Amino acid sequence: MYQYFSILLTTTFVLITTGQSLNASLGTSQRQIFNDRSVASSTAEDYYNRGKAKADRGEYTEAIEDYNRALKLNPKYADAYNYKGVAFYFLGDYEEAVKNYNQAIHFDPRSYKAYNNRGIILNDQQEYLRAINDYNQAIRINPKYVHAYQNRGVAFSKIGNYDKAINDYDRAIALDPKDPKSYFNKGFLYDSLKDCDRALKYYTQSLTANPNYLSARFNRGYVYWRLKNYQGAKEDFKIAAALFKQGGNTPMYNRAMVNITQVEAKNSPPCSCDKSRATCEHP
Repeated sequence: MYQYFSILLTTTFVLITTGQSLNASLGTSQRQIFNDRSVASSTAEDYYNRGKAKADRGEYTEAIEDYNRALKLNPKYADAYNYKGVAFYFLGDYEEAVKNYNQAIHFDPRSYKAYNNRGIILNDQQEYLRAINDYNQAIRINPKYVHAYQNRGVAFSKIGNYDKAINDYDRAIALDPKDPKSYFNKGFLYDSLKDCDRALKYYTQSLTANPNYLSARFNRGYVYWRLKNYQGAKEDFKIAAALFKQGGNTPMYNRAMVNITQVEAKNSPPCSCDKSRATCEHP
């Protein structure tokens, strides 16, 4: 993390692409398929949908079991391989995740979601150029796929190609102006370069898209602090602290409370906006 505990850039999976849970988006009859249909009469699609519902609840091991049942009935089910890969990712098993993304691509060479998700793993492994290649492929297949632009922007920023990163974030914003992640990542890039005014602008736009977007709220507090807007910083850290507490994130709640104390005392922030000095530490 940044030395001042900034929240990092956001990469985007396809497991849940809206703020609505999978179960909430299903009609009553569809939920009954998951809950009431007997095993003997279940289809591959039934198991696949049930697996997605379990993954939506964070039950990744159980989700994988259902994806396996779907694949037993339909061994060429590319979407099942893709979402099985996502479940393995969240269990921390990158090797199995990649194997499943590869299978998804094998059975459906136009599975842009699998390319995107495999790119996320490569990005996590600091294989940024290979990640960019996967995002490129996802975009070639689906030029309107917002997540691939967001994630490619993250990879470009990691290798210092900031112009291309900004171009990707702008493209993502043009495709979906209501997604806070694109604004946040653009703000984070400017934040890392100590361009406080632009960082503030895009963190604020992220919060306009979603006032509860915690990453933007917490990081904007630091920008306000560095700009000596102590009231703005205090308010952002207070809101962030409440959200951290609500989410059970005690370490970050404590960090936000410490920041509030430091801001109230008008102490200097741990990172300045002086562009003539070194950039803030990257992870």
